[in-house]
Amino acid sequence: APMVACAAAWTLFGWLGCAATTILVLRQILDHTTGKTTLQRDAPLKKKKKKKRVAVIGAGPAGLATAKELLEAGHDVTVFEKAATVGGTFAHGFYENGVLTSSPFVTGFSDFQPKETRHQTADEYVRYLEDYARHYGVFGTIRFGAEVGHICKVVRGDEVKIRLVVKGAAPVQEEEEEEEESSSFDHVSVCVGLHNPESKFVPDVEGAHLLPKDKILHGSQFRSAKPFAGKRVLLVGLSETSSDVAADVADVASAAWIAVRRGGFVIPRTNPLTGLPNDLDSTRLRYALPKTVHCLSMWLCAFLNRVCGNAAPASALRYDLVHARLPSLPGQVSAVKSDRVVQSVTKGKCALCYAGVRRFVAKKTGERVVHSAVLADGTVLEDLDAVIFCTGYRGLPLAKLLGCDALFDDGPEKSCCCVTHLYQRIFHPATRDALSFVGLARPLIGAIPPIAELQARLVAAVVSGDVALPSSDAMRKDAARDALQRKRDFGGHVEGWQSPCNWIPYMDSLALAVGCMPSATSLFFQGHWKLLFSLVAGPMVPPQYRLHGPGAKPDLAHAFYDALPATASRKRDLLFYAALHLSCWLLPFYSRDPSRSCRLL
Repeated sequence: APMVACAAAWTLFGWLGCAATTILVLRQILDHTTGKTTLQRDAPLKKKKKKKRVAVIGAGPAGLATAKELLEAGHDVTVFEKAATVGGTFAHGFYENGVLTSSPFVTGFSDFQPKETRHQTADEYVRYLEDYARHYGVFGTIRFGAEVGHICKVVRGDEVKIRLVVKGAAPVQEEEEEEEESSSFDHVSVCVGLHNPESKFVPDVEGAHLLPKDKILHGSQFRSAKPFAGKRVLLVGLSETSSDVAADVADVASAAWIAVRRGGFVIPRTNPLTGLPNDLDSTRLRYALPKTVHCLSMWLCAFLNRVCGNAAPASALRYDLVHARLPSLPGQVSAVKSDRVVQSVTKGKCALCYAGVRRFVAKKTGERVVHSAVLADGTVLEDLDAVIFCTGYRGLPLAKLLGCDALFDDGPEKSCCCVTHLYQRIFHPATRDALSFVGLARPLIGAIPPIAELQARLVAAVVSGDVALPSSDAMRKDAARDALQRKRDFGGHVEGWQSPCNWIPYMDSLALAVGCMPSATSLFFQGHWKLLFSLVAGPMVPPQYRLHGPGAKPDLAHAFYDALPATASRKRDLLFYAALHLSCWLLPFYSRDPSRSCRLL
């Protein structure tokens, strides 16, 4: 009886939370007039705006979205892509049988609806990008085979331009020398992505030099499991890549191990309860909680599920991995949105070691040299045929990436500048509106392309003069505040390129600057109550930023929402998070800072 009474009370509390949440929505949640931003939107001018010459470096998802937004703003755009096709990493760096970690509706652009619900393969996503570029006329602006070798700033009075030195502006025969050309642009947008070959990280493990070069590879070099058939393979690190690669290798190898130092937050790509992509359950109601409360709630749910609920081996192992990551909570580390390695471990195909690699050793046995790995807990893995480091990428200074150490020399950051020094993760105080970086913000949960699209819309507004940047000093102070907040939210997981962002709050801050935050008031009085509920408790999808404001395409947005599968998170989940919201609202530690919780709730 007491348990029934507690359950009834909690359910009632949840419904009260839903009611309170709805009231908050109608008061201030989606009403962009209540937000604050250091960016200023200029009043519309009657005179025709100046058409500017703009260069975009890279034709991956971020580059295509940036070129498209700048074209729609009426500028002269040239895209430089060193490869022969669009797609970036998805076209040239994917492994066999690999699929995207986020679903099409979460990954797709806001004004180009995907045709599929299931997770796409790399080839399918590249075709989506090609269709997008073709539909919006971006293909005609791309110069394939053109690699930007050097970039520098040219100052003429008050005018700042960016000069590019481009190698191989068109495909050439092998016997011909590569030609170089130099051009100046009013604005350059760098969209080269996070996975730069120079920033690949392989730990400096003692004795690594004893292993032949063909026995060690980085996860980005993996293409197929076939070369590892019948071999003994060690994988190092826990990530989406290692999860997929370990599962593929374990199916064909004679023995496979995965060494993990600190555990991780592993979630399935597909929700086993609905059969739909798991990220369709990523709602504002869930991710609008204060960061600490959200992290604790995820850990508590995992703990209760382990102790009182699902005793399945896979579920138990996922909790053990979360527990091994402590004191870092689930919401403070990158989620591994693939549990294929969990399935392999529970089926006995792959062994999981909770220890890093301390050293490698080589021992000659007759005419044969046997290579082994000694782990931090003393475990010895003998007779290894291959070691795959799925250890990701590390920070690379922006100036080094651009081939110019003096590009940012008039600011305190100088050439050591990385993405953490950028205002809104886009603009550097030294180059202001002459240079932008798009696609370098990585959410722990969510997808990069929709974030890059919102960044591109802000870049187009700044280049067009519709939005004015604050002073350089104000930009630096804002970037410093942002960096401090990230350290509070994510602990030590904030280094270099992989510096994380709060997915929904960051997108909302960009939308507020662009002026495209959805308006609860408009939706309510126009009778779009179902859509309003979807914005709060439905999947977090990009077309919500096409409902109002500059660049609005409401018909496309409504069609996008109509095509969404009927996911609807379980009612008990909605009640649980609504009750948490009400509790936080009533308690003094509730954060009303929009940088720490989304502007919806």
